[in-house]
Amino acid sequence: MRLNYGPQAYTGTGVMIGRRLALTCAHVAHDPAPGRPDSIDFIPGRNGASEPFGRVRVVQVLPAPQWVEWRDDGYDIAILVLAEPVGDSTGYFRIAVQPDSFFEERALEAAGYPTDLGGTVQYTVSATSIGMQGNVILHYLDTEPGQSGSPVWYGDASKGQERLVGLMEGSYLSNTPFGVVERGIAARIDQSVANWIDEQLVAHDDTPQGISGPVDANADRPFSARLCGLGIAPFLVLSFLGWTACFISRRTRR
Repeated sequence: MRLNYGPQAYTGTGVMIGRRLALTCAHVAHDPAPGRPDSIDFIPGRNGASEPFGRVRVVQVLPAPQWVEWRDDGYDIAILVLAEPVGDSTGYFRIAVQPDSFFEERALEAAGYPTDLGGTVQYTVSATSIGMQGNVILHYLDTEPGQSGSPVWYGDASKGQERLVGLMEGSYLSNTPFGVVERGIAARIDQSVANWIDEQLVAHDDTPQGISGPVDANADRPFSARLCGLGIAPFLVLSFLGWTACFISRRTRR
């Protein structure tokens, strides 16, 4: 995704959830600190100079109500309304709502456009979650600038059950026996956000996902090592902002 501020532009990541709706982090597209972008171009599946689905204009940004009211990191989520139903071509992610206990050492994956690797090619990462703090997922997924808004999902590929559970938003510092380390955070999609997403799908002439959790709570137990690893992105994401985390980075290009 490309956010245009006059002659200057920034990039970040988002994910399709319907024919004309995508998700990203609210701080990327709705943060008053840098001011609202003049325009946003959605570029699904970008791969360097290749833009297989072209560019679609974002016509409206809808931040989660909790973000507007409280600026709560657990609700750092925004819906992007696109000018065209590009989801008909790209497909879109199915969402699951999971309880706190689900995220205790859970195998998770993410995909985005890290700027330290150019910001124009999609990379995927895999690692385990740590647990929950409020509505924030704490995790070991490699997190770099450009990945804010990246989809965070779990799944069993053999059963075709990849489900979106959150959006990568940044990192935090933690004291450990090995010193201060940086670990990642992601905004969980809880039932209230899921209900709001379904309301917006209906309001924009799309089919609601009918999300009610928990879904498949026993899928994919944790990896044996808490390291960034390889992953497979089941649906197209787009090219936006971010931060940093993880001891070992083993990202794989899409």
